[in-house]
Amino acid sequence: MVILNDIRHIKDLGLDWIDIPKCGSSTIRKALADNKMYHRVVQRDISNATKIRGFAMLREPIDRLQSLYCMWRYGRGPQYGADKSFDEWVKDWLGPSENWRLKTVFIPQTEFLRIDGVDLDVRLFAWNFKELFDFLGINSYGHENKSSRSDIKISPETADLIDKVYTEDFKLWREAKNQIA
Repeated sequence: MVILNDIRHIKDLGLDWIDIPKCGSSTIRKALADNKMYHRVVQRDISNATKIRGFAMLREPIDRLQSLYCMWRYGRGPQYGADKSFDEWVKDWLGPSENWRLKTVFIPQTEFLRIDGVDLDVRLFAWNFKELFDFLGINSYGHENKSSRSDIKISPETADLIDKVYTEDFKLWREAKNQIA
């Protein structure tokens, strides 16, 4: 499967940013603009994944889902079932109907980083804005659009469902957390 999401080219750095939904996009876009590192969405020749070189921010899969749930629940986006508990919401979206395939925000992060079975040559940052901005040569920058998720409880059944859908993401997350800069 090929996912065509935003690939943003940062001319000053000669890098492509693979913009994965719910992985710091607002913060990264604002930091780039404030530092006059203009970027534009580009159409890459996806038949040759080796031409894409750059970086991507990753997010721990449960945190990514909780962030989306809070965004929808508290009115910063469409209200797709966010009146339900987190467990009910996850089961509706990730359950047997596979509704998640209808919204790019649910698609596993690994699918944005692979084209026709070829992994893109990108530097991965495991939800570490300071490390990313150091890499880009940007002074430390705050995180935009933070949401509080401390009140969200997850049942073991829901955790198992999330693990099943996002198995590859959890693996990639662990690898990115352990990578040496």
